[in-house]
Amino acid sequence: MIKVNRSAVTIPDCLRTDIASDGSSETQLAIDYFEGNDRKLGFTYKVYSRAEVKSRLKKLFNNKCGFCEIDYGGAASDVEHFRPKGRLDTIDERGKVKISGDGYYWLGADWSNLIYSCQHCNRGETHIHAGDFPDAENSLRVSGKRNLFPLIDESKRISRGNHINSEEPYRLLLDPCNDDPTLHLEFDNEGHISARKVGSSRSTKGRNSIEIYGLRRDPLNARRKTTATMLLYAVSILNDATSASLRALNDQSLRSKVIDHISHIQHNFLASHCPFLAMSRGIAVKNIGFASLRKCLNR
Repeated sequence: MIKVNRSAVTIPDCLRTDIASDGSSETQLAIDYFEGNDRKLGFTYKVYSRAEVKSRLKKLFNNKCGFCEIDYGGAASDVEHFRPKGRLDTIDERGKVKISGDGYYWLGADWSNLIYSCQHCNRGETHIHAGDFPDAENSLRVSGKRNLFPLIDESKRISRGNHINSEEPYRLLLDPCNDDPTLHLEFDNEGHISARKVGSSRSTKGRNSIEIYGLRRDPLNARRKTTATMLLYAVSILNDATSASLRALNDQSLRSKVIDHISHIQHNFLASHCPFLAMSRGIAVKNIGFASLRKCLNR
């Protein structure tokens, strides 16, 4: 997961609130329904699923899942409501999902509440999940965000009319558009994801996000490990080329090879469109010999 700047893409006209839009009309209909007395027919949200909305989200998230960063050659996509729109579920002390009540029905057509997500992170599915540590035992369980939105303190959950900011300090899931995921998640050289240490303990947001989004599920783990292996190989070639260039200070062809290797890594692993960019950035920072590289490039 990487930080995404939502303002980089303009809001689709159908979701704008500064003009008369279909999203605004649908929001009022949702409010009338959920706050009224007749719920026999149910309520269907439609505007968020329009092609123009999905197209803008696809551009915003670089055609990758906002949670796991898988690209869409590897998974089908959904438009996910970060705060669930129609129904809110909770997980009890036994790990069972139960209906808690109405969701954030007034946010069904709110641009700031929409995330481009793969179906595996969004929907409830059974997967094999790796443990907290690489050598920990695997487990078979259901993951996926579904209608979950856990808070540290349930009494702080807002209702319509309250500003979202009053609830934000109690949120237990990472939002790629409002959080810096690097403060909460980390990867080892094999692509295994863990909650980052914050003080003396692991990030609570990181732990909950891994658990609920299913960020240790297979085959996601396998794809991350493959990418990590390829990147480490590319980094080792770069480091070897850097060393060779420093040993032959007058050979400009060796310096040119170093630059070519840098370009290869940037384009294939560190560009904004690349899957698992957060992991690749971490691996690059830990394994590239930057001191030697700077010496090579600045001579």
